[in-house]
Order: sequence, then C-alpha cells, then structure tokens
Amino acid sequence: MIFKAVEPGEFKLTNKHLFAYGWLNVPLSIAGLPLAIYIPAFYTKDLGLSMALMGWVLFVGRLFDIVTDPGIGLLSDATPERWGRRRLWMIIGIPLLAITTYMVYSPSGQIGFLYASVWLSLLYLSWTIVSIPYSAWGAELSFDYQVRTRITGWRELLGVVGQWLVMILPMALPWLADHGVDRLADTRGEAMGPLLHVVAIVTAVSLFLALALLLWALPEVRVPTAPRLNWIAGLRVIWRNGPFKRLILVNVFNGIGWTACGTLFVYYVLYVLKEPLAATGGLLLIYYAAGVVGAPLCTWGGNKIGKHRMWAWTIIGTCIAYLPSMFLGPGDKWWFALILSFTGLAIAAGGILGSSMSADVIDIDTIRSGQQRGALFMALWGMASKMAAALGGLISLNLLEFLGFQVTTTGATGLMTLRTLYIALPIICWLIAARIIWNYPITEARHSRIRARVERRIMQNGDSTTHSNLNQHLSVHQPT
Repeated sequence: MIFKAVEPGEFKLTNKHLFAYGWLNVPLSIAGLPLAIYIPAFYTKDLGLSMALMGWVLFVGRLFDIVTDPGIGLLSDATPERWGRRRLWMIIGIPLLAITTYMVYSPSGQIGFLYASVWLSLLYLSWTIVSIPYSAWGAELSFDYQVRTRITGWRELLGVVGQWLVMILPMALPWLADHGVDRLADTRGEAMGPLLHVVAIVTAVSLFLALALLLWALPEVRVPTAPRLNWIAGLRVIWRNGPFKRLILVNVFNGIGWTACGTLFVYYVLYVLKEPLAATGGLLLIYYAAGVVGAPLCTWGGNKIGKHRMWAWTIIGTCIAYLPSMFLGPGDKWWFALILSFTGLAIAAGGILGSSMSADVIDIDTIRSGQQRGALFMALWGMASKMAAALGGLISLNLLEFLGFQVTTTGATGLMTLRTLYIALPIICWLIAARIIWNYPITEARHSRIRARVERRIMQNGDSTTHSNLNQHLSVHQPT
C-alpha cells in the first residue's frame, strides 16, 4: 500500500491541514490570472492572431477540456485507495501542468492557430487532471456544512494571494530592470512576452513546492463505499438532482460574465483609459487586494444568512459597483481603481460559496446512489465553469471584432463598442445568475436533515463501523 486513507475520526482538521490543502491554489492562481487576463491580448496584440480567431482558439481548447472532465472525475473516484484516490492524480498532473503552462506562456517558433489550440488544449487537460481530484479531496475533508465553507474559504483566500503575487510582476520587473537586473531589460516595454515568461517559471517552481506540501501534510479521508452504478445510471441520478442543476446554471451565467470582463480588461485599460501595460498590474492588485478582504466576509455572510443569499447579494452588489465604468475615459484610472476595489470584494464568492454548495449537493447523490462520487460532481462543476469560460471568450472577442473595434498602429477604433460590451455583457449575465440562485432550496437546516439521511443510509447498508467513525468525524472535525 503506497498511501493509506484515514478514518474520519482519526485526525482533527487543523489550520495546518487547511493551509496544506489551500496552498496549491497559489500556483494555480499565478497561472490562472494571466490565462484569463493577458493571454487573449498577448496572442492577438503581440503575436498577431485576429481577435475572432483567438476566440475560437479559446473555445476549441475549452471544448476539449469539457469532454475530458467527467472522464477524469470517474477515473479519480475509481482509483484504488491504496494508490491514493486524489494524491495519484496530483503526482501525474502537476508536472504536466508545469510543462504546458510554459509552452503556452513562453511560445517559440511559428505561432498560429494550430500551435495555440494544441498547447492550450493540453494546458486545460493538465489543469483538469489536477483541479478535479483537488476539489474532490477538499469536499471529502469534512461533512459539516460550515466547515466546508472554511475549507473552500482557505483555498480561495490563498488563491487570491497567488493572484496578488502575480499582479506585482508588471510593476516589479521594470523596476528591477531599472535597478541593475539587466536580464529583465525587455520587461520595460509594452510587450507581454517577457512578463509571461517569468510567470511560467514562477508557476512551475511553486507547483512542485505545493505538491511536496500536499503529500507531506494532508491525509485522504476514507469515504463510505457501495456497489458502483454504471455510468449511465449514475448520470441519471445526477440529472434528477435539482439543486445541482440550478447551481450549474448559476455557475455558467456567472462565469460568462466574469470571463467576458477578464478577456476585455486589458483592452479597456489600454484603449479606453489609455494607460500603459504596467498599469494593469497595479489595478489588478487593488482588485484582488479587495478580494483578500472579501473572502472572509463571504465565508462569514454565507454562514450568517445562508450561502445562496450571500452569493446573490454579492452578485447584485457587483453589478451596482461595476456600472459607473461605462462613463470613464482617459485620466480616470483612479476612479476605475475605486470601482475595482468594490467589485473585487465579491471575486471569491463563487469559489467559496458556490464550491461549498456543490459539496453539499453531493450528499443528495450519496443518498440516492449509495456512492461517494465527489470527483464526478466536481468534474461536472468544472465543466460548467469551463463552458462559461469558453462562451465568455468566444462571445466577447467575436462581438468586439464584429461590432467594429480594431487595434491600429496609432491606437484603436470603435471605443464605444469596447466600452459598452465591457460593461453590458457581464452585468446581463450576472443578473440572470442572481435571479436563479435567489431561492435556492438547500439551507443549513435542510442540509442537516440530508446528512442525517446519509447516516441512516450507511446504517441500512450495515456499515456500522463507518457510521461510528462518521459521527466522530462530525463531532471533532472542527478547525482549530
């Protein structure tokens, strides 16, 4: 036996475990932020792909990613415990993610549709191999309604820290070049390539450090087992899970809004505000600094008024705060920074509250299927996020080009199109998401009843040992 899973009552979840779990989200966020913010503009502005073509590159990559998601989830759930249901996939996926990140962020040779689509698709696949078992691992660390929000809160807070670190680079690298670090001289210009090359190296190093921390400090928890459903029957059970379907819809509309906002961000800063590339780092730093403040507020509010209501209110507040961006222009950078400081408070809401809610609906599936299929659910959750990212990039870039925005040697034309699309598309999607989630049915009280049914289901299957351990898990599994 290579890895041994612990019984639910054999360890007490401490801040050390929460830190070890959440730290992987630091390198994931270091790589993920430029993927959403800089890569579309880098391949179009610096490498010469058209905006419409880049939209299709992103869409094709995400479609390939979506197809692989449930397969990775099923394979992770079916991995023998002795090999590490979640650990094995970290060992396989993290080196692949480091390699593919480097190839996308620091391309060489002839860069066209084929290179971009192939390496971006492989990057998404590597990301899936890591992220789905990683999310399922977190969902299995606790069965408690509020503790699950703590787990996702640590993960998202550390993710914001990773984003914060990478946002310093556009400002820090030119400063270092000006103070004697000659090898960073190229970072003084407007080209994004030197910046992304450094991001690729930092990502690779920090991924391997995170892998070592996970394997050293974090246990896997043994989960109840039952005779497995075939995959068709299993998907039917999931399809009848009404709360999960509602969460999927919210995740899609919310994700399209955030992806469109991120895809157009660099264009907005460069051509509407007429600020240099280095300004994007400072603005994003303010945005994600607000996210660091907002992450614990989302956790607190979710436990105080309910996860779904807190999520809906953060979405509505974001729409209100975001709307004044429509009226900004050259010289209004600090007004835009103020807007970002308010909208950034909600950046972690989907990751904290949505992910915690998706863990709660797994318990409904356990009642109906008799299985613990956390990775499959996280795969479907990830599919929704990736479909949103695919549609957000495709719609925003194609509409931008179709409606007349063009980058020229002297600047850009069609700025009203850019300004309107940057504001209207996200707000429309966010308001739809808020309406869907407002009356979400699983409250803390209902989840307690669901957990009680899970325990009774375990007893009916005759697994008295697991039932005893489950009770112990619920009583002692509180972070210190």
